[in-house]
Amino acid sequence: VVKKRLSMEAAAVANRDGRWTNQMQKVAHNGCCRRVAQIRALHFSLWKLLISEGLFNVLYNIENPL
Repeated sequence: VVKKRLSMEAAAVANRDGRWTNQMQKVAHNGCCRRVAQIRALHFSLWKLLISEGLFNVLYNIENPL
């Protein structure tokens, strides 16, 4: 059997999916905790995306005056 390496994109997607799953499994004991874990993981992912793309200040300047 010949094993092929994943492409860079596929490896990145698998890594992100793995992190999402790990975050979910740490605290997802029942339905309520699972929902909390989903919201927490989504919040963390969006926060990191805002910071990495440099969009935090833009969002802050738009939303803060409201």
